[in-house]
Amino acid sequence: MVGKKWRKAAAVGIAGVLAVGVLAGCGNSSGTGSNGKMKIGVVQIVQHPALDESNRGFVDALAARGLKDKIEIDQQNAQGDQSNLRSIANRFVSGNYNLICAISTPAAQAMANATNQIPIICTAIADYENAKLMKSEKMPDANVTGTHDRGPLEKQVSLIREIIPNVKRIGIIYNSSEINSVVQAKRLKEVCVPLGIDVVELTVNSVNDVQQVAEGFLGGNVEAIFIPTDNIIASSIPTLMSVANKEKIP
Repeated sequence: MVGKKWRKAAAVGIAGVLAVGVLAGCGNSSGTGSNGKMKIGVVQIVQHPALDESNRGFVDALAARGLKDKIEIDQQNAQGDQSNLRSIANRFVSGNYNLICAISTPAAQAMANATNQIPIICTAIADYENAKLMKSEKMPDANVTGTHDRGPLEKQVSLIREIIPNVKRIGIIYNSSEINSVVQAKRLKEVCVPLGIDVVELTVNSVNDVQQVAEGFLGGNVEAIFIPTDNIIASSIPTLMSVANKEKIP
């Protein structure tokens, strides 16, 4: 969870604010939908199991707090399209939604660019600071908070070395347009340098690129492949596995 102040707000603030009928606060003149319920928008960049589970967890947690009958949830999926994200964000803002749950970095950035007043709870994000969502994760300074999904890179590289003790080349494939993926690639190299391991980077722009680009790992170019928390790659795991299996690359 990012930030002590927001930690408390995320845990109990929704229920408390629902009781007084205002969640967004500044500039929200409606506060409720046509059925009298508070309006919550949920948006994810694309559909794949990890993001779907983040979505389900958020909705289930609201229900577990007894809010199911008090809220109206608008579920949106941008299908990997930035223009769709902007349209969804504009609709949430113009509709005076009381809370937004943004799943993935691109979704969070689009929502944050659209409003500095509606509270935005984020998840499936590796680094809020590098994504320009806040200046400091220790003390969020705007309307954005949430949880991160950073993995322990040192332990992950140690696991690779257990599987392949003399590994010298690790491949990483990611979407070069996703800032958190770029950051993870940079950190992977920082971890590998002292160990004498080279990192072979391949980048994609869409799911359609994955198979052809991933074949660059073949021919003995890498001994293992590291997958960051990248939305395009996560939605293309079967494709990547089919390429890696050609040479039994773990």
